[in-house]
Amino acid sequence: GMATPHERSFYQRLPAVAFWVFGNKDRHLLPLSGMDSCRHYKSGWYRFTLAAVDSDTIAGVYLVESHAACALDSLARIVAEQAGQRLPTVLWPSDYLTDSVRRLTAQLSDRVFSYSEFYQEVTSGEHEVDEYLPVLAFWAFNTKEKHPEFMHYMDDGENYLSGGYRFTLVLVDLEEMAAVYVIEPLR
Repeated sequence: GMATPHERSFYQRLPAVAFWVFGNKDRHLLPLSGMDSCRHYKSGWYRFTLAAVDSDTIAGVYLVESHAACALDSLARIVAEQAGQRLPTVLWPSDYLTDSVRRLTAQLSDRVFSYSEFYQEVTSGEHEVDEYLPVLAFWAFNTKEKHPEFMHYMDDGENYLSGGYRFTLVLVDLEEMAAVYVIEPLR
């Protein structure tokens, strides 16, 4: 069977290319033989894309990706295209911060951190938190990283005030796998 989304050893192997012989007896989660070429099938935290099928329809090749990572990547592209200004800092969940993500979001800010990197940066004592604000925060729901509980319950465009900061949900993906927040100091 497939791993749960929190089994890092499996997640770290994604994206994966899966070669599949139709009708074989290996266990799988979805009707692989029923997909059309280049179509997606979403199951749990994963997205399967049929990349190619042989001419006799005996075997296929699939791309297996993290569904949340795809959602975050999509949101990052939307924000990067629509950004009217740069922000001091961009945050990503640690598991999803890749070199390609850093390049994509570099046009939004010179400072691109994972949440854990950001925590270390602001607790080092060298800088004040407000130097990094406002922050554009990309978030995958159900990640293990610590976060304010209210982030699960906000509506698009809604503000939440906590500890001297305002959190605004500015964009959420259609399947609510991921979202983008702006975090600002209250002044």
